[in-house]
Amino acid sequence: MASWRERRQLWVESREEAANNASRVAAETGERRPASAWPFLLAVGIVVVILGGIFLAAQFAPAEKNITQAQLMTDAITEFVDAQNAGDVTALRATTCQDQLAQIVTGSDEQYRQARAADVADNGKTVVDGAPTGYEVNGDRGVATVPIKQEKSGSTSNDEWKFVRVDGNWLVCNV
Repeated sequence: MASWRERRQLWVESREEAANNASRVAAETGERRPASAWPFLLAVGIVVVILGGIFLAAQFAPAEKNITQAQLMTDAITEFVDAQNAGDVTALRATTCQDQLAQIVTGSDEQYRQARAADVADNGKTVVDGAPTGYEVNGDRGVATVPIKQEKSGSTSNDEWKFVRVDGNWLVCNV
């Protein structure tokens, strides 16, 4: 009986001979295996399905709609602070509830602008000193702890700011 190596060698030789015979016969008769586009078409189909899935996901769940309430409240904080620093009463009206606005702007718009310009000249701009924390949302009301710093004086505070949501927009309403 032949050893395993000998049997394997016979098998390899027979496979090579069969392949050579098939190639020789095909060459003699002029037969040629026609090229097929199926592998290419299959790859293109897979790519189209993947890209279609990505497109549909972007249409039905766009990233701009994946914004949290905390991010919206942070935007309100930034807009409020910017409006205060600029003395921009119009921007304050857009970022502040009416009760809060009545306490901030006690005179005319021009008087407020001048008073804020003087305050900014004395103390520097008010800036948010780090990321607000402790966001809590309860329906159309919210609370966050906002770290505030005066640029020139360097005084800091961590104040709890209150918010109210009106028409989908968070407004600062600390009263």
